[in-house]
Amino acid sequence: MSNEAHFKKSDEARIEALIQICKAHQGEYLEPHHGIGSWATTYSENFLDAAAEIIFLYGKSGHPWPLIGFSKLMMGHGIRSCRGKELNFDRAEYLYNTHLSRRVRALSTNTSSNEQ
Repeated sequence: MSNEAHFKKSDEARIEALIQICKAHQGEYLEPHHGIGSWATTYSENFLDAAAEIIFLYGKSGHPWPLIGFSKLMMGHGIRSCRGKELNFDRAEYLYNTHLSRRVRALSTNTSSNEQ
């Protein structure tokens, strides 16, 4: 198995659009019920949805390590974590485990049921 992703043209275009969404919604996000100065930053729903779809597309492409591909993509585009740090593998793994795993599974389930 190759260590690279092999995206269809349509998936490449979709990833480019998702990168722009991640760029626009990267970094600190405070939920409306948290006051100014709160340390309880998280990720916006727009960022989470786009990030989940990118990871899903990496998996669909046959990439053996979708999270590594995702992390390298985010770092390559300068996209930051909710605390404004580099979105390295450790942060990407945390993001996946706490916010994205269910979303990626839902995308996989929806794709599988649409193909039947």
